[in-house]
Amino acid sequence: MFGLDLSRRFYEQAVRPLVPGVPHAAALLGEGSEVLGFDDEVSTDHDFGPRVQLFVPPDFDTTPVDLAMERLPVRFDGLPVVYPDSDRHGRWSHHQVEVTTARAFFVDRLGVDPADGMDLAHARCPGGP
Repeated sequence: MFGLDLSRRFYEQAVRPLVPGVPHAAALLGEGSEVLGFDDEVSTDHDFGPRVQLFVPPDFDTTPVDLAMERLPVRFDGLPVVYPDSDRHGRWSHHQVEVTTARAFFVDRLGVDPADGMDLAHARCPGGP
């Protein structure tokens, strides 16, 4: 099982039906070998499971979407939907549907919004200052 395929099915079958009428885009970005299609049977030993980012418009109230995600199934394709994420939030187990805006996603990871313009001097190293 490849992570990109798992995430695509998870979005199409479990997440999208919970947010009808909500303007959004879905993606799998960030950490993990599956993001680039480099996952293998060893990759499933850490942070592997159904996950996706939902990008909503700026100033969109995410409360209804966050509440809808509470209705996610307990398991999807035989895997738990709630699991720890050691790279980002590893202190507790939670579902891996990140509801965010493009700006918030990139500011969280890069420290700047690429839409504002940037060069190498603007990007910060993950985990760095």
